[in-house]
Amino acid sequence: MGRHQSPQEIARTRYVIAESVLEGQVDLSGYPFRHLAVIAYPGSRTGIRLAKVTGLLAAVEVLTQWGWVLVNVTTNDSPEAFVAFLRRG
Repeated sequence: MGRHQSPQEIARTRYVIAESVLEGQVDLSGYPFRHLAVIAYPGSRTGIRLAKVTGLLAAVEVLTQWGWVLVNVTTNDSPEAFVAFLRRG
């Protein structure tokens, strides 16, 4: 299960957790920046266990409905997480 990320936390860290996006626990309505990172950690669960890339891209799909555009996806030099970088369209 993902965790709720407050708008203040998201603005401070500039990232959201993919699982939290998929579970509807993210509010970006007051997000003040143009760019945002989405992080998918191993072992995330949203009803069923999702592969990191699958969960990440599913979260990106949700965010594109809110006007975000995918810029890049990387492992950020770490096998522990995949990161997608988005910009507000």
